[in-house]
Amino acid sequence: MGDDYKAESAANVAYAFLAMGVFFQLIELFRERRVSVEGEESGTPVPEPGIAPKVGEISQRLSSRATVGRRKARRRFLIGLVALITVVSLGGGIYLAGRWFFVSEKAQEVAPEVTTKAEPAPPTKVEKAPEAKPSPPPKVERAPEAKPSLEIDKSKIKIQVLNGNGVAGEAARIADVLKGSGFDIQAIADADYDAYPHTFIRHKPGQGDIANAVAQEIEKFYPALLYSNLSADADIDIVLILGRDKKGGLVSEPVIDKSKARIDVLNGNGIAGSAREIADLLKRNGFNISYIGDADRYDYAQTVIRYRSGAKDVAQLVADEIKPKYSAILEEEPLLDVDIVVVLGNR
Repeated sequence: MGDDYKAESAANVAYAFLAMGVFFQLIELFRERRVSVEGEESGTPVPEPGIAPKVGEISQRLSSRATVGRRKARRRFLIGLVALITVVSLGGGIYLAGRWFFVSEKAQEVAPEVTTKAEPAPPTKVEKAPEAKPSPPPKVERAPEAKPSLEIDKSKIKIQVLNGNGVAGEAARIADVLKGSGFDIQAIADADYDAYPHTFIRHKPGQGDIANAVAQEIEKFYPALLYSNLSADADIDIVLILGRDKKGGLVSEPVIDKSKARIDVLNGNGIAGSAREIADLLKRNGFNISYIGDADRYDYAQTVIRYRSGAKDVAQLVADEIKPKYSAILEEEPLLDVDIVVVLGNR
């Protein structure tokens, strides 16, 4: 069972039982011998007084006495052997019992020593715990020192500033701020959409520190969101798109320059002079009329205003101007040659 201590204890008990068994067996043997000798001695014929024993009786008595002598000698030998075995058995039993007792005592004495040695361990841990507390202060002090290590050569950072909120001159103003801080402004232009709700900073993968530096420069004007979606092969390092989330509140709605949008007015209802009438109305309100003519057919049930991408706001203004006479629907057509085409219908 893998338990040496239990095995030794079991062996000691077995040895004690074995010694006792041998002892009792020898005693039983001796008792049986004694009974048989006594029986034989008691059965010897005793001669009657006054009668001389015969020769045969004398020889029988001599042989009986010799037998008794041999049996007595054997008995003494057996008694000596039993005594020897008993002494050896008892001595061995006492030795093993004493060894078992003292070994178990030593085992019990060793156990407290182990426990007493294990007890001082917690105090050492408790004493070391307070020593670990002073370690955080150096980390707190080093944290601010990590910022200056991010040295950025602003003159090598190429930035493109795009106006995505429709406020005239806003891209140029923010570009001047970045240029004054040392950044290299590569281009200033309008974004593809003039109503971005948030300001975005697009940067190359792994250049989050540079984008964060740009965000900190314009933070007092625009809170920017950073996106790592610029191609690693792009010539520009940062693309800044200004949104309508200007610091302090949303920027005002962009002012639409009606005079820059080219508008064609077409007659789609067959009513003579209707196209000319609407064109004159729009021209008087500041719109740029580039062409007046007939539509591809005259059976339009409702007026349609088609507009190119980015000209939806101007198309809505046109619809508001002609609403007293015509209720128009707006449709986007990216492939138009002009900005807006007005097809007059029956209503």
